[in-house]
Order: sequence, then C-alpha cells, then structure tokens
Amino acid sequence: MYKVVVYSKDKLASLGIRHFLFWEKYGFTVINEVFNPEDLLSINKNHLPDLIFIDVDSVTNFEIFEMIKKHRNRAELIIIGNNVEDLVKKHSNLELLDFIDRKKLTQDILIKKLDSYSELLSKRTEKKSDEDLKHKKEILLAAQSQVLKEIFYGRRLGVELNKDVLNNFNISFPYNTYVVLMTNNNALLGLYNNNNVRFYQEICIPGGIVYICNTGINEISFIYNFKHEDETDLKIKIDRMGARIISIMKNFYNVNNPVFISHPFYKLINVKNAYIECSNAYKVNRVLTSNLIIYCDSIKSNVEDDINPMLESMLTILKVSLKERDPLKIKLNVSNFINDIHRTDYVELSQLKYLLSCIIYLVNDFILKIGYDKKLFWGLKKTPYDKVDNLESKDDFIEFVSFISEKIINVIENHEKSNVYITKMKDYIKRNYMHDINMKDIASELELTSSYISAIFKKITGQTYKEYIINFRLSKAKELLSNTNMHINLIAEQVGYENEHYFSKMFKMRTGVTPSFYRNNHQKS
Repeated sequence: MYKVVVYSKDKLASLGIRHFLFWEKYGFTVINEVFNPEDLLSINKNHLPDLIFIDVDSVTNFEIFEMIKKHRNRAELIIIGNNVEDLVKKHSNLELLDFIDRKKLTQDILIKKLDSYSELLSKRTEKKSDEDLKHKKEILLAAQSQVLKEIFYGRRLGVELNKDVLNNFNISFPYNTYVVLMTNNNALLGLYNNNNVRFYQEICIPGGIVYICNTGINEISFIYNFKHEDETDLKIKIDRMGARIISIMKNFYNVNNPVFISHPFYKLINVKNAYIECSNAYKVNRVLTSNLIIYCDSIKSNVEDDINPMLESMLTILKVSLKERDPLKIKLNVSNFINDIHRTDYVELSQLKYLLSCIIYLVNDFILKIGYDKKLFWGLKKTPYDKVDNLESKDDFIEFVSFISEKIINVIENHEKSNVYITKMKDYIKRNYMHDINMKDIASELELTSSYISAIFKKITGQTYKEYIINFRLSKAKELLSNTNMHINLIAEQVGYENEHYFSKMFKMRTGVTPSFYRNNHQKS
C-alpha cells in the first residue's frame, strides 16, 4: 500500500480530495491531510509518503516546493489546481511527477492516474531494492577482502579465525588442505569485484573453494581450500588449479603472468606462512625462469615453515616488555629490535608486513588493557593496518616501529593512571543514572566485555560499578533533598529508583538517616 499525503490551505478542498474515491481499492492510503508547510515537512520527514498531492491556488507560496525538494526523501509531487500548466511553466524547476487540472478531474481520470503512479512506484521500488542489494554486496565484498588480507598477513589469530566469525563475511573453509597461489596483477586493475570473485570460485572442481585478494601493489593472492584422497590426487588438484588460473589470465585478461604455488598447509593460521613462501619465490624466480607455474617447494604433506626465528624472538620480547610496562625496558628492547632488522642483510617485505601486523596486534591489546583511547594513540586518519598494506621498504618498517615505541613510552609515563574506559563508564552513569543501568549496555557502548570492564572498574576505583552507581544516585538525592521541596517519591524516581520504600531503605543503609531526617538537617533556607 503506497502512502499519500494531501496538502491544501483549504480544509474543504483537502477533504474533497481525501473522499474523492476509495483509495485503498487502488493500492493507496491517505495517511494525513495537512494545512501548513511545517506539518507537511514533518510528515514528509517522519512518515516517508510516496505521493504528495498539493492543492494550489493563485496565491500558493511556491517556496513550499523548494522546501520539500530539499528534504524530499522519496515522495513524488503532484499538483492539483486551476490553470496548472501556466503555474508549472512559471516554476519549471519543481520536478513534479504530474499536474492535474481541477476542472477536468473525475474519478475515472484519477483512477487511471493512480494506475500509472502505481506502476512507476513499483519500478522505483524494484530499482531501489536492486541498488540496495548491490550496495550491500559491495560492502560485504570490501569487508571480505579486508578479512582475507588479515589472514594472509597473519593479522587474524585464535577466535578471529573461528568458522562462525568468518561466516559473517561469507567466508567458509570447509576442507582441511590449504594452498596459496600468487601472481602479478599489473593490468588487472579492478580484478576484485563480484563477477571475478564468483568466476574464480566457480572454476574449482567439486571439493574445492578459492578466495582471491589483492595483497600488494603488484600482487594478487589466492587461498585454495580443498579435499583430496592421497598424494597423487593432491598433486593433480594443485596442478589443475594453477593451470586454470593461467588459462583465465591468458584468455580473459590477455596476460602471461606466472603463478607461484606454496606447498600445502593443514591449518588456516598457516596461510600466512604460505603467503610468505610465495612472496619469496616470486621475488627470487620471477626473472630466472620462463615457466608459468612455479612451485615454491616440492609438494609435501603437513610441512609448516615458520617465519624467521629471529623475528619471532623479537615479538616474544616485545610482548613481555609490554606486559611489564617498564618504559626503559621497552625502549631498550625496541631499539635492539630495530638494530637487528637494520643489520639484517635481507628480509622479505612479506615478512615485515607479517611482523608489523603482529606488533600492531600486540600494541592494540596493550592499549585495551591500560584503557587508553585507541584513536588518540595512533593519531592516524586511517587504521594502523593501512601502514602494513602500504609498506614498501625496511626503512618504512623501522620508521613506523620507532613511532610506535615513542607513543607507548609516552602513554606509560604520562597517561596510564588516566583510564579512558573508567572515564567513559563514569560519564555513562552520569548521563543515565536516572534510568535502569545494565553493565551489558555500558560494555556495548565501550565495545568491551562486561567481565573485563567490571574488573578494571573495581581495580582502579576500589569499588564495583554497582556500588559506584548507588553512591552516585544517593549523592544526587542529597542535592535534591537539600535544594528543593520535591516530594521524596519524586526524588526517588528522579535518581533511578522506582520504589520510594526501597530508596528510603537504601538511603538510610548508606547514610544512617532517613531522607526526611537528612532534609530537615541539611535543607538550605
């Protein structure tokens, strides 16, 4: 049922239009009649009508049309009046759906017009639904691409790789074997779109699925997840996947880029190692061979190559330093960290990306635990992970890690006692103490768990959040008792207690006196 609003300065004219025919029979309902511009704008904003019939006369103020256009929402405008054509010519910028000559208006004419309006609105609704669906798919695809990058860079750990979490992004890995394939994506701009994603996923033989992601400026990577029966079947399926990608690149994109293939892995968390393996092979082999399929290693079962042990050791030391929160130790460890990287003759860019992702992950966890504002800490227009995506050299890595070190030390030395989450919790209570307060609501606003914020509140303030709320409410009650003649049951309600008896009981328990006694001894003259 399409919604109609009738606007006229003349109430009789408005009623005439309203009762001219049985609107509902033709798929419309008149939700309101309005007689002044303010009401029309309010109805237009809050009720989102589909059609607005405007009854005009020679003195109609046409600014109303400009106002509706400015706050149009979805309404189509239709003028009813005498000599309407002259008015429309005079105001040609009105963007009207239709104009109806009042003198020629009959039920039959209006019914025919409603049929045409209904057809137009139906098409518009279908188009909007298609646009909304397309927009949602684009948003999901962008989110999916970001999650895949995080998997390649080793940025997702633990529960973040849980199948239920990944399902939220329409990502599913139903099989036990993973292979990463990588190729150069020059001349493949715009590759990551709905059509190409679906196309690559459909080329898999039954028992396989593939996801693609732009992992760097000049590279595109595939996660191929599949099942196999034995070593021979494993080799056949990997060969076939590599050959299919090369065939698609040649036939549909007219490029002859090689495809680098990792050896198989059997845990999703090891995709980061497969990505590093492909990156290394890509840089070493891209100019040394004419083969289009390049295997990073001979096909093996259950091999798990780790990142450089030196780099893993650096991460462990940093994690311990952050836990101890000793500025001098952090400064020394990060300095050694940077010097070791600087002295290293050769380190892969993919390894640095992985390493920087891990550092950011550790630092974000540190920020969370000390209750510091994440946005304030990073002070970046984009997320810190954008630095990972755009990392181009060892110097870029060292510069950003130095920046992180300085920020951590500054926070520990100057801000650790000021816990932003405690401040926000107290502010929430200040704004909502007159209502029922649930810790889950506070946790939701802070994007933390209830158990975590309960623990830090008790640790830093020395009282539970429930005790703090009670004390805050009673302090407000004391102010009202001292400064107003408001009845005690209203004061109880004002400070968040629905029951006056319970309020009085709590007040006496905490202060030793009843609210009335307190008022008699503290009320200002």
